[in-house]
Amino acid sequence: MGTATSLTVTDNQSSPAQQVTATGNVQFGPYPNNTSVVLTVASNQDANCVVVSPAQNQLFCPPVNDNCANAVAITPTATFSVTDGTNAGATASSNETVPVNCNGYAGGDVWFSTVVPPSGNLTIETGNSSTGASGLDTVVTVYSGACGSLVQVGCDDDGADTDAYSRVSLTGQTPGSTLYLRVYEYSNDNTGAFGISAYDSSLKTTSFDNASFKVYPNPVKNTLYLSYVENMSDVAVFNLLGQQVLSKKINATESQVDMSALAGGTYLVKVNVGNQVKTLKIVKE
Repeated sequence: MGTATSLTVTDNQSSPAQQVTATGNVQFGPYPNNTSVVLTVASNQDANCVVVSPAQNQLFCPPVNDNCANAVAITPTATFSVTDGTNAGATASSNETVPVNCNGYAGGDVWFSTVVPPSGNLTIETGNSSTGASGLDTVVTVYSGACGSLVQVGCDDDGADTDAYSRVSLTGQTPGSTLYLRVYEYSNDNTGAFGISAYDSSLKTTSFDNASFKVYPNPVKNTLYLSYVENMSDVAVFNLLGQQVLSKKINATESQVDMSALAGGTYLVKVNVGNQVKTLKIVKE
């Protein structure tokens, strides 16, 4: 600005002008997204000395899950269940390695996380958003490990049944471990909303079929007999103080529980079938 000793800085949004007399930062805004902002810097000592900036415009702020460290958690379900996402405003994740053998990565990724269910199996799939947004050409890359040192375990571009959505099916994962899901649009030349889900059929909750469950005799003297249409995984017996006094692995549709060593009285018998627990009140003679 030549020999100027003071400057006037203005914008084209009617913000108050700011006077500058020393090197430093000048802040204008904040402005709503999609606001075209032009800044003008004029010398107060020479009316011919004026600098006008190009128009600055930010359509979107980066989404909250723009980086792995802020991944949005998804709870696994039994079937496809939408969690909404968008890549509008997303940037490249500079702290993570570029996907290997995945199509069309050019930045603009967003992140989700999910926990592997007890089965060790999980399907990650994208689709329409809950509000009906459709058609985004997604790619999904799945990682184990921790942000900053991720290990790629799966990737898919157009494997889902509809449109250009993605589906990654994983088996043999460590139950309880966290997986990180990187979603980006092929070639990063389009933005929009989408849905994403993590699911496995093992998480399906079924009603306990009381009519098919048999336990006898009650009262019992020595041996309690159990039977059901599905495998019972184990049985445990508790006294009325909540103390476990007996347990047994079953993994069968029929079993016998030896209660001969227990003192007479009332007990609670809990039988596990899949993710269901059947509790019975049994009298020991």
